[in-house]
Amino acid sequence: MAATARRRTTGGRRSATARKPPPAPKGLTGGVHLLLGPELGQKADFVAQIIAAAESGGGEIEVLRTFPYDTDLVDLVATLRTPGLFTSHRVVVLQEVQDLRAGNQLDALLGYGTEPAAASTLVLTSSGMARDLPAALPRMVPKARTRIFWEMFENQRESAVQRAFRSRNLRIDADACALILELAPADGAALEELCGSLAGFFPPSTFVAVEDIEQYLYHSREETVFSLFDRVVARDLQGCLETLTTLLLARRGDAIQIVAMLHSQFGRLIRFKELLAERKAPAAALAELRIVGKRMQRTFQEAHRRYPDAEMEPIQRLLVEFDTRARLFNQELTEPLLQLLLYHIVARGGQGVWRPFRV
Repeated sequence: MAATARRRTTGGRRSATARKPPPAPKGLTGGVHLLLGPELGQKADFVAQIIAAAESGGGEIEVLRTFPYDTDLVDLVATLRTPGLFTSHRVVVLQEVQDLRAGNQLDALLGYGTEPAAASTLVLTSSGMARDLPAALPRMVPKARTRIFWEMFENQRESAVQRAFRSRNLRIDADACALILELAPADGAALEELCGSLAGFFPPSTFVAVEDIEQYLYHSREETVFSLFDRVVARDLQGCLETLTTLLLARRGDAIQIVAMLHSQFGRLIRFKELLAERKAPAAALAELRIVGKRMQRTFQEAHRRYPDAEMEPIQRLLVEFDTRARLFNQELTEPLLQLLLYHIVARGGQGVWRPFRV
């Protein structure tokens, strides 16, 4: 059985840099949990609570994270049922269970759900909803153990940015917060990671203004998803491909995060074009969209000039299509597929040989 991550931990021992999870409710360990929905940050916090609850029982625990395409589920069930020689409890997180298909593998998992082991906790996660899973899987999990994690509302995202900076002994003004949210993914985990990267640029007790964030985003030597969008707007294909390679090698963005950023920004560009078509002044349109940074305002006005209205719908369809591919295909295909995506946006305006994908 292959696994993407495995670790052992002793109760109470935790990395000093790790975010401390909220207090763990009682009764989290044992049995099966089903965690659904697109909000990865709160989902990760809940998994951390489960792990903390297992640690609080004393003794060493084992945590295993894996995916259906990377695991023999018959072996995984055997692992769940086998008591650990050196551990008191085992937490297994099986991610993206919407990829499960009918057959012996699924049957083995369903069989485990009817009689789970006392010394193991199985956590099933999916970015989708119950309707996206094999029908028998949600029925296997008690309703009390099924949770949906929705994307954060805008005010929750603003609070998350303020909280992330405050926890690092920094203050941030409203415009700087809005600038971060312009390009930040909707997912809470990615937003927390981004805020951590930005906060590390400033010494403690700094008051962070919008100009400070712009200075980091546009004058830092590090490539980011922000510099990638700048090159997309400039229709610089070679620059896009070089930035993409740097991001993936440095792990400063994954396929889903990059596509989400592009989808969000092109969606805002479409709205910007609509407001201009309604005879709104550019400054008023930018203010309505809460595009506050001077550099970002120039970026959107340049994007309006460089990307004709007729290209907007094909590009958005392309991004939706790629999001499906990024979630279904193996990680080894991430870079060539992103390269193809950028080519069809920058060079073809969403048109070309990219055909609709069918499972």
